Amino acid sequence: MGASFIIDIYGMAEHADLKLRVFISSTFRDVHTERDILTRDVFPRLAAELNAHGIHLYPIDLRWGVTAAESAAGDALKICLDEIDRSDIFLCILGTRYGWRPKEYLVIPNGHEWIEEHTEKSITEMEIRRGCLNDDATRNTKIKDAIFLFRGDTFIKDIPVKQRPV
Repeated sequence: MGASFIIDIYGMAEHADLKLRVFISSTFRDVHTERDILTRDVFPRLAAELNAHGIHLYPIDLRWGVTAAESAAGDALKICLDEIDRSDIFLCILGTRYGWRPKEYLVIPNGHEWIEEHTEKSITEMEIRRGCLNDDATRNTKIKDAIFLFRGDTFIKDIPVKQRPV
């Protein structure tokens, strides 16, 4: 899998010691391999390039950041939204799944009353809404760049059987 990135690192140079937080949004099950490639291969290479210019890259991958207890208590969405609110770039990878939909959102985080109009939506959709689709009053306006990667379902034949999503 080859990827190339075009980043205006020279335009960012006046921001020495800039912290760049990239929130990764996706369903966990069907794009697990893509997330692994990003966190294991792409982000470390990109971070090395950016570090040379005083820019520090912090990918936010919550696959390991939300415990089962936090999910059961209804805190998963709050944790996701809090991380989106601290992020500068929203990266969304969409495959063939819609995402996990809690039976109900037990806790509506303070300042996120807009969720009450979307209680039937998945956490992934809530992340997308907060990261870039909601109006300015209910989205993170700090995020200036949103990147969406879409993957069709015919790719599966090219992935080794042991690495295929469940």
